[in-house]
Amino acid sequence: MQLNLKTELQSTSSQNNSLNDALLSKDMDAFWNSWKSKFGKHQRAKVVDGCCDEKSIADNFAKMFSQVCVPNFYERHSQLRSNFNDQFSCYPQTRVVSVDVETVDKCVSMLKMGKAAGIDCFMAKHLKYADVLLVTLFNILLTHSLV
Repeated sequence: MQLNLKTELQSTSSQNNSLNDALLSKDMDAFWNSWKSKFGKHQRAKVVDGCCDEKSIADNFAKMFSQVCVPNFYERHSQLRSNFNDQFSCYPQTRVVSVDVETVDKCVSMLKMGKAAGIDCFMAKHLKYADVLLVTLFNILLTHSLV
C-alpha cells in the first residue's frame, strides 16, 4: 500500500513537472500533449452558443463572421475602395495564379495550435480542417482579384 502511494505521487509529480516545463519553455504542443495525457481528451461540444444541430451552428458561425472586420466609416470606406479600383485598373495584367491543397495544407500545418483567435475569431484549429474550403476560397479571390 505504501509503495503504491509513493509510485502514484512520483507519477503525478512527473506529470506536473512536464506540464510546468512545457509551459515555461512556451512549447504549447508539448504542454497540451502532457495535459491530454494527464486529464484525457476533450470531447466535442454538442451545444455551441445555444445551438445543437450542425446547420444552426454553421448559420451562427456565418452570421458572426459576417459581422467581423466591417468598416468603421462607410463613407471613407467607399472613398478608399473607389480610389483603389481606379489605381488597380491601371495595373498590368499578370499570369493567372492558383492555389493547391498541398500548399494550403503545408502552410496550415506550420501554424501553432492552441493560440488565441485574432480579430476574425479564427484559430489555427479552425483552418486545420478547412483545407479544401480554403483552396476554393483563395482561388476565387485570386481569380477575381479580390483581397
